[in-house]
Amino acid sequence: MTLKKIITALIIGLWVGMFAPDATVYADTASADVEEKTLLKSKRRTGRWITFGNLFKGKNATAKFVQEPLGNEVVLKKARLFPLKKVIKPTVFTAIPSKKALDQISIPAGDAEWQCLTEALYFEARGEKVPGIFAVAEVIVNRRDSVKFPNSVCKVISQGASRRNACQFSYKCDGRKEVYREQNARNMVAKIALIVLEERAPKLTSGATYYHANTVRPRWASAFNRTATIGKHYFYRS
Repeated sequence: MTLKKIITALIIGLWVGMFAPDATVYADTASADVEEKTLLKSKRRTGRWITFGNLFKGKNATAKFVQEPLGNEVVLKKARLFPLKKVIKPTVFTAIPSKKALDQISIPAGDAEWQCLTEALYFEARGEKVPGIFAVAEVIVNRRDSVKFPNSVCKVISQGASRRNACQFSYKCDGRKEVYREQNARNMVAKIALIVLEERAPKLTSGATYYHANTVRPRWASAFNRTATIGKHYFYRS
């Protein structure tokens, strides 16, 4: 064996030790019939072995790498990390918000209850100032929570709608189709509807379940206690 081959073998051996740390290295005997392997270096992990005998067989020799089994393997899994999203909590108002404050709120979306309350506020109270709209919304929710009325906002609003001009909310039985013609007004009442349903604004009517415009004097009003006067409406509780 020439000095050049010896040096080459040593360099390859060092390379295997440096760049293949999981390798378990064996030496091969020169026998062609019996390949006796002597363990030179072992590590307790899944590794590979190389027969040095093959490194001395010329330029065309190829080192053999065999996977050594291991009973207990440790598997590291890559964890996918996601950036944390900023959670914005809805504002709880300590006072009835102004129109300017409501303008800063994004136009919401919601369930059927929200849609029904939005509709009622648009057709019943969109001409009111902000406190008046909140007060009408409060009455509708108070009715929902009372045992004297249906147990959902949509049912409260539709109560008696089958009778022409004899329903609880006049727009539901006036024979005209409900169409949103003022989008800005619709967006405003939609925001108020969500705030009231989520109970994020102070109460105004002291539990009122009835109201009427101050331009009329219904007979039933004298049978109830007036709890508030807000905007163009009077509010009552039975």
